[in-house]
Amino acid sequence: MAEHFLGKEKVVGSILTIGSEQNKNNNMAKKKKRSKLVCQKCKKTSYFTNKTKAVEEKLEMSKFCKECRKHTTFKEVKK
Repeated sequence: MAEHFLGKEKVVGSILTIGSEQNKNNNMAKKKKRSKLVCQKCKKTSYFTNKTKAVEEKLEMSKFCKECRKHTTFKEVKK
């Protein structure tokens, strides 16, 4: 049954050899870029987020700053 599905060269005895050759052609998982968010008032780094590589503009969001003890604007900076 496995020989029919994978081909005879992929089957060694009763052990299936499914390896990196099959995963090389599979580009389903895209890597995400880890971004650092910095408070614009105190310049402290309090948050990290994941961003897909398809998004090119820099993130800007309102979050709670532990140093300022209030909601401020956080912008993405280079790591």
